[in-house]
Amino acid sequence: MKKPDVAAIRAAVPLSRRPERGQDPIRVCNVCGVAVDPKDLYLTVWREHDEADRPIAGDGALIFLGSGTVHEACRKTLEAHPRLYAEVSGTPGNFPWLCGPCVHRQERRCTHPSTKANGGAGIAITLSGLNGIICTRGRGCITPTKNAVACAERVERKGAPGA
Repeated sequence: MKKPDVAAIRAAVPLSRRPERGQDPIRVCNVCGVAVDPKDLYLTVWREHDEADRPIAGDGALIFLGSGTVHEACRKTLEAHPRLYAEVSGTPGNFPWLCGPCVHRQERRCTHPSTKANGGAGIAITLSGLNGIICTRGRGCITPTKNAVACAERVERKGAPGA
């Protein structure tokens, strides 16, 4: 597949600017806008890139995408978009399953005083997934994305799904 030219990339509305993201992007599929219960449906996290395929910094450039057959069309929309999107693990405040219902999350950041972003020593986050690099013929090499499965400081909001 040929890379789109710069004009096509600039002309396409970035997924981070779509109204479907709503007020709380970590709680909905950012392509279709369907609210997601983090216990029932897994969201993946993608980083938006600029027209030169450089990752755009900041939480506002993170796209949360529903998974499974329910969101197959959403995945195709992301893949067909002229702009590059790369799957990432997320960061404290942006791990959908862990942070979505947590009392320490405000918008897309973790407010717990132990996070490094807040001057703390850091929070223990457990990631699952493969370690290493996978190389295949014709598709190149990839480092599998790891999923956050536990946080030492996670406290669910009362009334949150699954609480």
